[in-house]
Amino acid sequence: LGRNRYRRLPTSGSVVAKTVKVFVEAGKQSKEGFVVVGSSMMLAPGIIFVICSYLVSHNAKQTLSVLGMATITFSVCLLSYFSRSTHWLQTARRSLVTPVQAQQMSDLNDVVRLFPFFSFMIIFWAIYGQMSTNFVFQGCQLDIRLGSSNYLLNSSSLSAFDGCIILLLIPVFEKVLFPGLARVGLRLSTLQKIGIGFMFSASSMLVAGILEVQRKKQDLYLYTPDGMPDQDHRVEYKGDKYDHCHSHCCNPYQLVGNAMINCTDALVEYGCHCLRDDDVSYLTGCTAQPMAHMSIWLQSFQYILIGISEIFTSTSSYELFYNHVPDSMKSVCQSLNLLTTSLGFMVTGGLNSVLSFWVKDNLNHAKLENIFFLLAGLMVLNILAFTYVAKNFRFDNQHLGRHSVSHHSSTSIVAPIIVVNRENN
Repeated sequence: LGRNRYRRLPTSGSVVAKTVKVFVEAGKQSKEGFVVVGSSMMLAPGIIFVICSYLVSHNAKQTLSVLGMATITFSVCLLSYFSRSTHWLQTARRSLVTPVQAQQMSDLNDVVRLFPFFSFMIIFWAIYGQMSTNFVFQGCQLDIRLGSSNYLLNSSSLSAFDGCIILLLIPVFEKVLFPGLARVGLRLSTLQKIGIGFMFSASSMLVAGILEVQRKKQDLYLYTPDGMPDQDHRVEYKGDKYDHCHSHCCNPYQLVGNAMINCTDALVEYGCHCLRDDDVSYLTGCTAQPMAHMSIWLQSFQYILIGISEIFTSTSSYELFYNHVPDSMKSVCQSLNLLTTSLGFMVTGGLNSVLSFWVKDNLNHAKLENIFFLLAGLMVLNILAFTYVAKNFRFDNQHLGRHSVSHHSSTSIVAPIIVVNRENN
């Protein structure tokens, strides 16, 4: 009924195309700008390498995955360092002749100054990606029984802890924790929240690494005639009487002999309980592995820490990349924010390929904990770099709207204090 009241305006071009054009032109006028523009463009071949790695054979897959990860990592390191200052954009702005170009350069300046924070988010998402990869592998060799029954859980189901903790704690943080801290004079800024989330993310990797070390120290469950793990004999017998009790963590479809079968369906023959050594050899190609005498529920702590880190970092990043850029660049910045998620998962894939010698079919003979500790160390370095950049970052209030965040500059351990004034949120 109201369609005739709409104003129909013709499209006026692409914001992204105009921004890229101004970005490239500005980069040509200084060495620093050339590095920033060049490192930004390097992301494209890195992404292409990773995508192509899923379309080729195993040997080429690993090469392309590693090459893509290395290209992306090198590119974001350059961006993090050279984007700290935007003086080269200010210099290029003086040479522009039209007011439109000058405004575009000003808008671009507000985006480029956030580039280091885009880079810092990548390692966060690389750690987040462990939930769907190495956390699942680790869970497969823990005790995945549901209580004392013979029903075996899917180790990937524990990722539900991440979503549940987010749903439960966001209202608590918003209504209780943050207002409570504000009443005692501790007002957390957007950057402070992101930094705290990084700390929880590193803690999750430490907990996962410690759990893996302890898991390998545990005895293996043994098979009994009723398909249940032997609760009394925790010693690994070498004779014929006892077999190891294997989990049913098989990939959904794998090559068995000359035919494709559903490994999960094949397990029904065994009553969905533990598998003996002979049973696993029958399911050639499946990844069923012996279970350690340690409950999979101990993994919940690392999932919970990931969830808390997501509350602090992920939600705050949306605020940072939306409130502090001009209206014309808000959608571009949110797209870049989402791109960091993809780049983080690409880094995870490349890292797993590079460190494949630490991950074997049977984790009892692997060094999975080293990957967790390495990621924790990378996040610590990420936190140090983030702190250095954040302390010298100054917010521009001109883009803040009525429901946005107002800021006052001050120094702190992680970043400038940002006083949050929410209007009836």
